[in-house]
Amino acid sequence: MTYLVVLGSFAFLLRASHVVRERRFVALLIAGGLACFAALRADDVSSDFTIYQDWYRMGIDADGLLERPPILEAGFFAGMALFHGLGVPFRGFLFGVAIAAIALKFNSLQRIATSGNALLAGACCYLFSDFLLHDFTQLRAGLAIGSFMLSLVYLHERRTRAFLIAIAVGALFHSSALLGLIAWPLARWRSARTDAALLFLMIGAAASRAAGYSVMARLAETVGGLDARLGLYVQLADSGVTEAADPLSVRVALVWLLIFTSYATLAHVRTAQTTAVRIDSSDLDSMRTLLRLLVLGQFALFAFADVQEIAVRTMEFWMASLPLYMVLVSQHRSFRLPAAIVWLWLLATFINFVFRTPALVAPYAIGI
Repeated sequence: MTYLVVLGSFAFLLRASHVVRERRFVALLIAGGLACFAALRADDVSSDFTIYQDWYRMGIDADGLLERPPILEAGFFAGMALFHGLGVPFRGFLFGVAIAAIALKFNSLQRIATSGNALLAGACCYLFSDFLLHDFTQLRAGLAIGSFMLSLVYLHERRTRAFLIAIAVGALFHSSALLGLIAWPLARWRSARTDAALLFLMIGAAASRAAGYSVMARLAETVGGLDARLGLYVQLADSGVTEAADPLSVRVALVWLLIFTSYATLAHVRTAQTTAVRIDSSDLDSMRTLLRLLVLGQFALFAFADVQEIAVRTMEFWMASLPLYMVLVSQHRSFRLPAAIVWLWLLATFINFVFRTPALVAPYAIGI
């Protein structure tokens, strides 16, 4: 109940910001409130900041475990060193990272929302799903996803240089931000053949997974030289330490249903544009780009399912386009069916948190 009341209140606060002149400032205040909410957790579930700090120290002590190029992720470690030099506790630095990540995401939703209800829908899609978890338990990835969401807004505004800068800033905190570069060609390639090819890849990956095809050996050859952590994930999965991802769930089925109904709606709207149902072409182009990212996310989930860390993290990164997509489809009556499916996905997510994996929402239990 605490989870519903507090996060629901934050969602309505963000909706109210739609009519405020300084919307970015309101987004920052709400982000700070969410971070404070996390800081009020019970003692037995408030260790994620400490664990993150211990993980960093272990990585520094283990030669080669976390080797990275000199520029990628340099912003996080430089910021950590700066705050340490100023005498600020490492937890305080992580607190600032969490606020920045949440504020970026809220600001992205605000920039594309043309109504308060659409902004509320996007906020609920973010607050009541997996995406909020990144901002407290996977802080660097959360900031990278925030930069990615902002970069998608820049694509919507046709600002290519700003898009590239946002991706670069995200990569200074987590290398996964580079996955966002795929959005640029997806936005430029407007042929229906691109959509057909992506759908073919997604369906093919699912069929291969159903047939028992394994990508473990190929992943070991490919990713080991790219990043030491990716190689470690493959080794852990190959040795049986970690389990494979399970892509068969109600939530995945709903995403697939969302994808196919969205494509059907887009095709209908493009061929039946009238004065009564006129939709701005930039919105339609952005919807298609975001939809393609959702398809890629599902492709990654099935294609790399043998290594859960790679499959889930890649899938979640591209799926971060979903809150933005929810804002856009909520603004147009022609897309009421896709919007309804996203609400069903949110309901399935909440049920999953409460009954199947309650530990995922434990960080939001107030210790009183």
